[in-house]
Parts: sequence; structure tokens; C-alpha cells
Amino acid sequence: MKTTLHQLLPASLILFSLSFFPFIAFSVRQFPLPAVVSLDRKEVKLGEAYYIASTMSPTIGVCLVDNVKCPKDIIQCPFFSDNPFGLPITFSSVDNSTEDTVVRENTPYRIQLSAPGNCSKENFWYLKDDGIPGKNFVAIGPKTLAVEFVLQKVLFGYKITGCVLPSLPICYGLGMVFESDLDRLGIGSDVQAVEFLFDKSSRPLPSPSATS
Repeated sequence: MKTTLHQLLPASLILFSLSFFPFIAFSVRQFPLPAVVSLDRKEVKLGEAYYIASTMSPTIGVCLVDNVKCPKDIIQCPFFSDNPFGLPITFSSVDNSTEDTVVRENTPYRIQLSAPGNCSKENFWYLKDDGIPGKNFVAIGPKTLAVEFVLQKVLFGYKITGCVLPSLPICYGLGMVFESDLDRLGIGSDVQAVEFLFDKSSRPLPSPSATS
């Protein structure tokens, strides 16, 4: 059975687990949870396209690595990119029975690229093991590989958290890993999580200080 981020760990394990793991995915659910909002202060909606960028300066979007024929790896768009806004994303619910169309904090969602950019329509984000100890990288693939991500409000934007092992949800915030001259989107015990902003337009994103 697939374990989702909102399932609770047994009560007897909670205190023990918190002593050893950087983040354990359990939460006390309340309804409605706060909505995730875009830069124009509107609620982010399921199925709608949004540009995403980290609050690091300069704020640029996410792209697919372009040095292979059929790119799969998600990176921060290079400074010299023809499209620094990158590729838009959409969120989809993991609970098909939900009637809520709003993306909410501390709730698991699938993320996928909403614009074509590779050789197939397999655009769901998942975590890929490239053989680098302690790190996994965001790539795109079929829905069967899709990882559930949770958004958490932080100082200027949102932290996007993913779990390495669904059966034992040890989770980390997504950050940038400099590897092969690229800033790859990834997670790991020593990866510094970054904050992300969402925008429906392709206008330049403001600096973090402008969003406070």
C-alpha cells in the first residue's frame, strides 16, 4: 500500500523519530488548511499553470537540462537562457475524491510540467537516484513514478518538501545542488532548502525583499 504524506506515524514512534530524523511527514489535519497564494495574492488552483522560481537572487525559473536529446532533469534556468522564466508547472491532487480546487499548505500534491519540453508527455516530478550518496534529484517521468510534495509557508515564499522513501517518509525541502556546472533541483540531508514563489504571468519576478 502506498504511504501518503498525511498519514500519521504510530503515536509510540513519534517522539523517538523526531529525535533522529530531520523531518518526519506527519501532521494534525485541520480544515480548511491555509491556501497557497501566488505573487498577486490570489489562491493557487489545481490544474492551472504557474511559473515557479526560487527566492534566491536573481529569481529565475526552472528548466529542463538541454544537453541531451530527451531531457528529464529539472534545473534552475541558466543565466544565459533564452527563457529565464522557465517552464510552468501545475499541481494535481493525490485524493481523487476531493472537491477542493485550491492548493493548500501541508497537503500532498503531485507536480508536473504544464508545457511541452521533452520527448514525451511524461512530465510528473519524481525523485531520481543518480548514485550520489545522500542526494536525490528532481526529474520528470510517468505518473506511476510521481512523488507527493507538500508546500509549507516560510519567510518569503514556500518550501516544497518531498520524501525519499514513501514507506518510511523521511523528507527534506527541495534545494539547488551544483553538479556538472548546473544547479539541479534536489533533496538530501546536506541540501539547503530554498523558498519558492509562484506566478501566473511571465513577467520578471521581484526580489525577495519586494515580496515581504
